[in-house]
Order: sequence, then structure tokens, then C-alpha cells
Amino acid sequence: MAEVWMDDYAELFYLHRPDLRKNPKIGDVTHRRILREKLHCKSFQWYLDHVYKEKFVPVRDVYGFGRLVQFD
Repeated sequence: MAEVWMDDYAELFYLHRPDLRKNPKIGDVTHRRILREKLHCKSFQWYLDHVYKEKFVPVRDVYGFGRLVQFD
């Protein structure tokens, strides 16, 4: 999914899941990329701008990111 649909944002995905970057189970996705191009699908940036506007997307140049967890 990241390799075909997320464009430059795939790097942010791999920051969280570096184990999946070169995972052999993914296989060759060339035919999916060709299909996306053939169908003139929108970019991931378009999706963020028009469909999922409220989604927080971190930038690559931050010092840290994550989530806060409250312990009782």
C-alpha cells in the first residue's frame, strides 16, 4: 500500500515500520503502479487535502514524534 499509494509519504510510514521497507513478502508492485497511472488516480497529497483533512501528518524534520500515554 505504501509503495503504490503514498508517494513521498511512504518515508513517514517506514519511519514507524522500518522492518517493512525491504520485506520480501511485499513482492513486485510494478503492475499496481502502472494500473494507478493508467487510471489517473489522485496523489496521496490530494487525498490528505480533500478527503482526510483532519489527519495530522508529521514532517520529516522533527526532533521526535509519538503518542502520550497516561499511567494511573
